[in-house]
Amino acid sequence: MYILLYFGYSLYVLECQAQGGGIVGSLSLEVAPHRSPKPMGSKCKRSTWARSYSIYINTDESVLWDLVTRYMWLLQYTINYISAKVQWSEELVENYYTIVVTPELRTEYKEYKSYKEKVESTRNCLEIQGKKYKEFKYWDKKHKRLLTGFRVYYTAKRSIPKLPKYKAIYNELRQKLLRMWGNTPYAAHYVDSVIQYAYNTVMKSWKEIYELGIAPRRKPVMKRRTIYLKNTLFRVRNGELVITLIPRRRYLKTQLKDQWFLERVKDYRLGAVIIKELEPRKKYRIILQYTKERGEFRPKAYISIDLNMDTIDLLLYAPTTILWITIDWSELIKWIRKNHRKRSRAQRKLAHAKRKNLRRALRELSIEYHNVTRDTIRKITNYIIAIAKTYNAIILCEDLKKQQMYRNKEWNKKLSYRLWKLLVQELKAHWYVDDKIDPKNTTRKCSQCGSKETIVQGLTVRCTECGLEINRQLNACINILKKRVDAKITMAPRTVVNVADLLLFAPGPALCFLLRPLDPTNWPARGPLDTLYSAVPVYIDVGSWVGPGGWGPARP
Repeated sequence: MYILLYFGYSLYVLECQAQGGGIVGSLSLEVAPHRSPKPMGSKCKRSTWARSYSIYINTDESVLWDLVTRYMWLLQYTINYISAKVQWSEELVENYYTIVVTPELRTEYKEYKSYKEKVESTRNCLEIQGKKYKEFKYWDKKHKRLLTGFRVYYTAKRSIPKLPKYKAIYNELRQKLLRMWGNTPYAAHYVDSVIQYAYNTVMKSWKEIYELGIAPRRKPVMKRRTIYLKNTLFRVRNGELVITLIPRRRYLKTQLKDQWFLERVKDYRLGAVIIKELEPRKKYRIILQYTKERGEFRPKAYISIDLNMDTIDLLLYAPTTILWITIDWSELIKWIRKNHRKRSRAQRKLAHAKRKNLRRALRELSIEYHNVTRDTIRKITNYIIAIAKTYNAIILCEDLKKQQMYRNKEWNKKLSYRLWKLLVQELKAHWYVDDKIDPKNTTRKCSQCGSKETIVQGLTVRCTECGLEINRQLNACINILKKRVDAKITMAPRTVVNVADLLLFAPGPALCFLLRPLDPTNWPARGPLDTLYSAVPVYIDVGSWVGPGGWGPARP
């Protein structure tokens, strides 16, 4: 029997024996990362940690409203200028469409004697047309049989934008914008922040999402009234943030001395400030962006994460430990679906009411949604990072893009309930994460022989070449791991953790997960190499540790 012991932010693996309905006998404490295994992989590149915190202020400062108005006009002018300088080039891109041979033998034009004859007829038709294709097997849930499909490839021309160099834009625009900005009393450094914000944030983001096929070709239009402040436009003095509006005449001052987040950014420096207008001439939001340089990190272990619809699967690969952990977050998905239904009912009910009443009702639901989802995701990330810190492991994630997974309205709605991007962002904000792994064929590809001739049926992947039968989620975790490490894994002990258990994490008591085998009859068909475990939470006070003879009184 194994126990995962969580002390604050440390995780330990314990091996014990169960007798007489309780945990007795000697406990052998195994802390894998403290055995000083040889480093696995190369060190991570230097980068920066980043954290953002907000301050809300209520002010009727007319100068600030006028500054935001002029800033937005100059920002849109700069975006229009850069958009006119964008150069477009065409390149050939290979795409494909899929043909699945259906089992119906009678068609509008011909009646086939067998399914093999229909497949052969489709294959001959593609060869006559000179098409480049690839054949694959497809398990059809409706007919409950294997079908044959063809992936037909073709080339198409695609327009790719190329932004001009930043230095060229800066040299061309700065003097021109300074002459335009000279008619205002505001600081000239706002011109530099306009160019930086327009090029580095707006245009680069537009280029990225255009290449994904999301953004249109036309130029971006700024709608939210926002000001980006570079570090020469603000300073912190005696616990007070001072923002320059008009040099030596008007300043916007905000107290930072008693803010709750100061303890979290002791070693950070304030890099940039953003002001967003929430209500004209009334309410503003000041976003403080803190940065800190990361040190060198040499991973001694790896954690690969497979993000699924109802579970988050982790595979810990360390020199002394291999463990497969499944986090069931289906309860969170149900709560998100319920919140969306409440929002839809409120919109229908107040569709013809005053706009102010509709905003008030939706604002309450939005605040509840934000608080619950953020809190739950942070508890999940704390659990994953606790494991990563204990084993000195780097986290490997897939580069998932929901826009490339869209199919129909119902499916797209289900995808919107899954907070994959938020989870990866929280992990990257607190630990070392490699999230650039290509998710292509991570589920279908055989993790033992590398063949793509597999049959994915339910939660099982069967390889037609080597005969491996394995859980599809474990198979995906192994394939993600193999894209960075040469690992040979075909089985791993498994523990299932529920989100409700993770919500009980606290730095005070220690949270243990007692691992015991699950009843295989309660689970769908899985591979013979899978070992199933359930996680039972047990609360133990750190001071109640008795020693090798047993445990102290458990918290109810």
